[in-house]
Amino acid sequence: MSLLYSVKEASKATNFNYETFVFAAGSDERALAMLRILGERENRISKVLLLKYDSFDEKSVLESLPAAEVIPICINDDASSFLMYLQNNEDAFHEKSILIDITSIRIPEMFMILKYLTLLNLSVNLEVSYSTPVEYEFEGEPFTSYHSYYGNLKTTDLVGFGGMSEDMSHSQMIIFLGFEGILSAKVNEDIKYDRLTLVNNLPSFYEKYKDISMINNYDLLTTRHEKLVYVPANNPFETFNFLSEQLNENESACIAPLSTKPVALGVCLYALAHDNIRVVYPVADEYNHHRANSVHNTYLYEIPLNAVN
Repeated sequence: MSLLYSVKEASKATNFNYETFVFAAGSDERALAMLRILGERENRISKVLLLKYDSFDEKSVLESLPAAEVIPICINDDASSFLMYLQNNEDAFHEKSILIDITSIRIPEMFMILKYLTLLNLSVNLEVSYSTPVEYEFEGEPFTSYHSYYGNLKTTDLVGFGGMSEDMSHSQMIIFLGFEGILSAKVNEDIKYDRLTLVNNLPSFYEKYKDISMINNYDLLTTRHEKLVYVPANNPFETFNFLSEQLNENESACIAPLSTKPVALGVCLYALAHDNIRVVYPVADEYNHHRANSVHNTYLYEIPLNAVN
């Protein structure tokens, strides 16, 4: 199964018909990029689900969307609490048109929101937005100093994406590589599999990012694995279609989406359509809230929930 897709630039839209807007506050400039675009255009937003990972002044939301009801959700490490928040605000997902901005929503929460939406089995016009950065922030040396987290790592099954394998061994492990080689090394160490497939981004947001990923994942790349393959950094549908070609329909594979957020979105869509897929992610003690500088572009992805539900 392949997905036909629609990718648009948010800045080129003249108005928006969404009724519910879901996004996360963050210290990166791009965390508020989609909010600002909505505030500058005609819109119908009546509810805003605001995910808060740290302190954030909600007044900035009302400045852009003065007619909306803002529902703050404070995020902690307890997945069951987050699911309860979603259930308590189920009516926000019953609107006909929903926009979810995944720019600053972490991978575990993004997967859970989309899983929850599919379980509700609603007829919803869903679009997802993502703002690409001008550059990622490197604390020192421009190739190996990127850090998204602090403290210990724990490889965790994403809630609702545990797969169907009884002995937790897998025919294939697919790792979408990011900047931090320690993340891919941790996942590779913790998961049992027969074959390893590594995926890099081509095209990446910028050419140098493909090389940075290669440098930081050098140790894993020199181990025994299938031929290195590529997917675009900003197209979730190409990731979905790649997985459709790479995997058998009922294969008990495990996937680690360590790359860009749009790539992770593609993994999520594929896993929603295939209960046999296990998705894992290395969860950290603490996260770096500021990881990128400025906004390059904001994309809108039209998500065909009926195709993955």
